[in-house]
Amino acid sequence: MDETDRRILKALSSDARIPASQIARDIGLSRVTVANRIDKMRASGIIRGLTHAPGTNESPVKIEALLLLQLDAGDSRPLVARMKRTAEVRAIRSVNGDFDFALEIATDSTAELDEVLATLRSIPGVARTKSVIYLKRFL
Repeated sequence: MDETDRRILKALSSDARIPASQIARDIGLSRVTVANRIDKMRASGIIRGLTHAPGTNESPVKIEALLLLQLDAGDSRPLVARMKRTAEVRAIRSVNGDFDFALEIATDSTAELDEVLATLRSIPGVARTKSVIYLKRFL
């Protein structure tokens, strides 16, 4: 499963009845490509069924994390643009101190979180990272 599959899954998890043509427009692919990817995810067991329960307050996300990024010197705009295209990144904030950015990440599993962290760490211009997995929310 790659980033494109995760973007398709994100769209389906927010609206299980969204047409493949709408997903295709939203992520910049053809409808046939999106439909083929959905079929492959069904065949491999990644997608077992599509349901949507409107009005529930329970988030389907199971793992939330904070990733702190320290960048090499230079223009951060291309790096920020790349991070914005990562479906699991929910927020990007510039911060002061030893790190330059804080990213809030949400995934369905620790394995998926590990993939996302590896992808973000491999972006050219990222010098150092530190990650924290949220355990319990109090507010």
